[in-house]
Parts: sequence; C-alpha cells; structure tokens
Amino acid sequence: MTAKVIGKVKRDSNLFKRAEDICKEIIKYCEETNNISMKNRIQTRLAELYLIHNYHNQALETVQKALVDLKRYEDNLGLIVIQLIESKIHYATKGISKAKAALTSVKTLCTKVYIEPKLQAEIDMHAGILSAHERDFNISYSYFYEAFDVYNIPQIKNTKKALKSMQYMILSKIMGGTIDDVNGIIYGKQGRNYYGPEIEALKSVEEAVRDKSVGLLKSNIQKFSHVLLADPIIVHHLIYLENDLLEKNLIKIIQPYSNVEIEFVTISIGLPYLEILSKLSQMILDKKINGILDQGRGSLILYEETHANVNKFLLHKF
Repeated sequence: MTAKVIGKVKRDSNLFKRAEDICKEIIKYCEETNNISMKNRIQTRLAELYLIHNYHNQALETVQKALVDLKRYEDNLGLIVIQLIESKIHYATKGISKAKAALTSVKTLCTKVYIEPKLQAEIDMHAGILSAHERDFNISYSYFYEAFDVYNIPQIKNTKKALKSMQYMILSKIMGGTIDDVNGIIYGKQGRNYYGPEIEALKSVEEAVRDKSVGLLKSNIQKFSHVLLADPIIVHHLIYLENDLLEKNLIKIIQPYSNVEIEFVTISIGLPYLEILSKLSQMILDKKINGILDQGRGSLILYEETHANVNKFLLHKF
C-alpha cells in the first residue's frame, strides 16, 4: 500500500499529506520494533517525497536523520541513494558546492559496491545536470549519453527517462556550441524513436541559435513554452542562452559605430526599445561595452577602446 501511494504522489499532489503520514507512521513503528533496515528505506522514500514537492528543509532534515543509521551500519548502497537525494536537494536550493560534495561522496561509494544500471543511470543524469550547470557541456553530454543508453536496454526500458536524457543531450550540444551534432542525435537510430513535441521544441532552439536570431529564439520559446518552460533545468540554460545571444547580436550591430541611435539598434534586432535600453545599460555596467547612454538623444556613445574589445569578443563568440 505504501509503495502504491508514494508512486502516485507525482501524479496527484492531493496524496502528498497521506503519503507523508503513512511514512511517518511506519518510521515510528520501525523505531519501536528496532527495524533499522525498514526505517532507513522509508526515510529515503520520505526524503524523496519532500524533494518532489519542494519541501527542501524537511527533505534535508530527513536525509540527515537517515545518514546517522546508514553510516553506523556501513550500508554503502543505502548511503549512495540517500546522498544522491541530498545532492539533488542542494542543487534545487542553489547550493552547488554542497551538491557537488554530496555527488563526490556518491561516486566514491560506487567504487565499493555493485551498482545496478538503473541507479547508475540516475547518478549519471544528476552528474550531467551538475556538469552542465558548471558549463562543462562535453562532460555533461557524456553523462546524459550513458544514461540514455541504459534507459534503452530492453530489460530496463524507460521511455520517459530516455526522452529526458535525450533532451539534455541536445541541450548540451546547443549550449556547448556544437549545434552541427544535434541532427545526428535527433535522427540517429535510437533518437528517431523519441521525436515528438519535446525534441521538436529543442530543434527550434537549435535553429534560432544557428540563425543567431534572438527574436526567433524568443518566438520559438513562446511557441513551445508548454514543453520548454515545464523543465527548470532547460529554463535555466535557455535564460543564459537568450542573454548570450542578445549580447552577441547587440555587439555585432554597434561594432561599426562610435555613436549609434538606440532606435536603430531596436529596429535592427527586432526587440522592444526598453528591453534594448536596459540590456545596453547592463552591458556598460558589466564592462562589456565601453561607452555611455545619452538617453536625452536616445543614443549610445562608444569610446575608442570599445572597438578593440568588441573585436576580441566577436572572435571568441562567433
């Protein structure tokens, strides 16, 4: 009964309280009967339940309680599972250094015990997410590819998780600047089985990046918002991608000028005036543009050193 309730929680948030109460009742019973093994398994489930519903403080508290017994009895497999959850909690709360430390502990423990492919795939997925956050997209792609392979093993077959790992594989290629590899993933032997709205949405992002068009990127994100904006990890990278592409476009437009009207930049890039004005102001503060805004005349005045800096920027970015 407990497993069934917990398994349905993702699909029906109304079951959360019921599942939480059941877990707590079983944990209390295990403490009374000194059933440490069962207690640890249920604590792990409860921590997972809290994480799913974004009760991060409760999740971390539950993890810390489980760690005490797991370390005492040297249950390495249990420690791997609970510390993987701990790493996910820290990532969700933007504690990246703590998330990496917990994942390092997981990887160390993995050398001591046999890890089932499904668990290894879950570890690889999370490792890929952390690597992508650190902008090491070659490594993140490798992790996602390993997970994708496992989720396609006939005995393990998990279509939903395979699709998610494929999405992240494509995202890694886009963010890493190797967009020519995207078609190979999508139309490869395994990839063709997963083509649908999720992959089409990322394909549209790849096309916008290929065209170096921030306007098209915004339009495509809006078009596929029901898919792209449903995943916080994809959202995180799309925000960076949109910002980076906007900066590239702006710098390319202003490069030939020492004094350029903001209205001209707005028309050239196809975005609202106030958005462009705000972005140029931010780029000046960040020292990505060496100049000043003359809002009275509605223009951007660039200093001579800007052109040398812009040329270096473009050489690295394009």
